[in-house]
Amino acid sequence: MQPNQQPSSPQPSVSEAPGSLLALGVEQRVIRACLLEPVAGEHRLAGWINVQRDPTSELTQQIEIACQRLGRRLGRKLWDDGPGAPFLQSEDPVAYPPLDQVLAASSPRPLLRVWVAGLSRSGGMAVAEAAVTAAPARVVGETVLTATVNGKRLADQLSGARPDVLIITGGYDDPDPATHKPVYQLSKMVAGALERLPPSQYPLVIYAGDRWLAAPTADLLAAVDEILPVEVIGNVRPTSETVVQTPLAMALTRHHWKLCQRMPGFTRLGRWITRPARIVSMETAFTQSVRAWLAVEQLAELHGVYFTSGWRLHVWAQEDAEQVRMRYAPAHTPPQVLDGWPPAELISGSPPAHFPELSPRWRDHSGMMPVIATVGQAAPNAMMQVLRQDLLEAVDVR
Repeated sequence: MQPNQQPSSPQPSVSEAPGSLLALGVEQRVIRACLLEPVAGEHRLAGWINVQRDPTSELTQQIEIACQRLGRRLGRKLWDDGPGAPFLQSEDPVAYPPLDQVLAASSPRPLLRVWVAGLSRSGGMAVAEAAVTAAPARVVGETVLTATVNGKRLADQLSGARPDVLIITGGYDDPDPATHKPVYQLSKMVAGALERLPPSQYPLVIYAGDRWLAAPTADLLAAVDEILPVEVIGNVRPTSETVVQTPLAMALTRHHWKLCQRMPGFTRLGRWITRPARIVSMETAFTQSVRAWLAVEQLAELHGVYFTSGWRLHVWAQEDAEQVRMRYAPAHTPPQVLDGWPPAELISGSPPAHFPELSPRWRDHSGMMPVIATVGQAAPNAMMQVLRQDLLEAVDVR
């Protein structure tokens, strides 16, 4: 679920028949921009460009470069040097037609780095690690409570791995105090490790273990430092027969989005977006496009894969299901076994070298599908027209 974006400043409202649409996309290593123009009553893709992104530079400076390059290529003014923003107002609309809408998707950060701590790899840790794959995150380390593990050793490991998030799991939801000692020992060791780290290295700590230990664990962590970020959610393994992954996946997704919003230039980019649209993540935009294609093609289900240079996202949408299933993976890893998933039928972006051959029904070689999908917020018909006529190539799978 995409967290709400702060409202942008007053700008042109959505019209029933929008004109020129500028859609922007930000990935960790690529800036994407495309222009959609009305032609004979329908919108078509007039042009698009991908510009290599410097992850250390401010977002909007690189978007400006992409817009200027695309404008020169098309012989069309897309950037207004005065306010330093997309060209939305023109003193001579005939000679220099302005843009009608500006939309954007942005996922400028890599996957979250996650450390998982628990009592055993087969219990809550396994559930937590499965939940991580449903969020823009990856596991970079784990700690199992044993006699040889201590706070200093864990602190050294955390200092080396620099996780963005540390998840504490363990125990079923049991009110019996006799069952609480192992989880409390684990939480106390984690708190001791965090005390040894400088504040600049604090991860977000998510407690997802026995709910009867939630308050004592929160107290232990609060004693480390008042600025240590802590979130308590429901137990990922409340009973031996119950597995709960969604709240943890949502907490990770929210945190990733918060970190994206803190990046230099993100707020300024938000001011460029024309109301009522808002910035969404690239993966949210891709998910929306998969659901839209499922509906327009009248399919029972659709498995789409979106490739970036750093990671890929699998989305499984079903006609009769309100929610979709999602699986993230680093780009270089081989395709994992997705139990019960149908074959991938829609591909956006380019798989890395040596990736096993896929046989989709529809393919977007450009990787622009999530960017085009942002247009659906203002002009859903324009989005579908461009996806069908200009972007998605039907593949002969006979």
